[in-house]
Amino acid sequence: MMAICWLSIAPWKARSGQIVVARLEGEVTVKRLQRRGGRVELMAENPDYAPIVVNGPLVIEGLVVGLIRGGRAL
Repeated sequence: MMAICWLSIAPWKARSGQIVVARLEGEVTVKRLQRRGGRVELMAENPDYAPIVVNGPLVIEGLVVGLIRGGRAL
């Protein structure tokens, strides 16, 4: 069993490099937020997945503050 704990925040408070819970095109994902100039990307921790370049509306639901696996906090 795995559970993700997140803290709801104002979207503009999410900083580059933080792991966010994001809603993009009706889908929810957990990715690292990268702001590069005027460009926003959502980066997977797994290098096998390409970054998601955000070209449309993006809603930051919150910041990831914890992960629980097998009943133990990591």
